Amino acid sequence: MARRKGGRSLSRGIGSRTERRTICVFTEGRLTEPQYITALKSLPGVRDRTSLKIEIVSEHAVPHRLVKLAAQKADEPEVDEVWCVFDIDDHPNLEEARRIAERHGVKVVVSNPCFELWLILHHQDQTASLTTADAERLAQALPGVRDKSIDGAAFVARRREATDRALRLDERHARNGRGSPHDNPSSGFPALLDAIEDSAGKS
Repeated sequence: MARRKGGRSLSRGIGSRTERRTICVFTEGRLTEPQYITALKSLPGVRDRTSLKIEIVSEHAVPHRLVKLAAQKADEPEVDEVWCVFDIDDHPNLEEARRIAERHGVKVVVSNPCFELWLILHHQDQTASLTTADAERLAQALPGVRDKSIDGAAFVARRREATDRALRLDERHARNGRGSPHDNPSSGFPALLDAIEDSAGKS
C-alpha cells in the first residue's frame, strides 16, 4: 500500500535507522483476535521495524461502526496503514462498510463465518461451510485454545500453514464464482500478515 500524500518519509538521513512503519488494526474481538495480533508483534522482524497498534472496539460492533472509527485513524499523519478485522456473522451494512473503507484507504480482513475459522486453518483443512457455532466448537478442540483465549505464539508459529489453506479456499471459491458473503468458509487474514511482514522485511 502506497504511503498517503503528505505522510512521513520511510527513510531518514544517511547513517540513521529506517523509520518504523505504524500499522493500526481495529478489531471487534476483545480476546482471541488481539491475542493473535499481539503475538505477531513479537516476531523478530516485526518488533524491530513495525509499530503494530491494536484498537479494540466494543465486542460485536457492526463493521459499519468499526470502519468509521478506522477511517478517522487513517487521517492521522503518523499512521501508515489501517486495517479492520471483523466477522461476517450476519452483520448488517457489510457492503456499505466495505465502500467506506475503500474511500478512506482502510483495508479489511473478513472471516466467514468468524475468526475461529482462521484458527482452525492453522491445524487442518476446512472446506465445508460452517455456522459460527460450528466454528467455535471446532476451535475449542484445537491445541492452544482455552475457553475464549488462545496461545497466540503457538498459532502464529503455524501461520504459513494457515495461509496456504486459506489461499486454497480463495482459489476454490473463485473457480466456483462465489464471492463474499457467499464464500463460507474463508479468511482474509493472509493479506494482513503480508502487510505486517512486508513492512518488517519478512525477516
